[in-house]
Amino acid sequence: GGDAEELLPPEATLEALRADPEAVHTDIVGRRRHHTIYRTLPVDPAGARPPPPLLLPPTVAGLPENGGAAVGSVPTLERVREIVEYPPISHQEKQAFLEACMRFDAREEAHRREHETYG
Repeated sequence: GGDAEELLPPEATLEALRADPEAVHTDIVGRRRHHTIYRTLPVDPAGARPPPPLLLPPTVAGLPENGGAAVGSVPTLERVREIVEYPPISHQEKQAFLEACMRFDAREEAHRREHETYG
């Protein structure tokens, strides 16, 4: 799979987080909240049936209690969704950001003109 980004309205974010609260892990980083939703899904949910059990010695089959996969279990995949929740910004913070952008743009333009003089 690949990474994708989407901009969600607050209602959609809350809906995603409430869908399965047991699968959500939240960290607070600065003023942002990072939510990670973990879901284990069967590979073929429509007709997933475990294959017939295969009797193998524990050293070959792996022991489920030691982290090995159980032979004959339904294959699964881990689906991870990350949501970063940004806090609202004040008018003053927005103005400071826009002013910083204008200073950056002015510096970039001066830098471009400087390079033009080099030929």
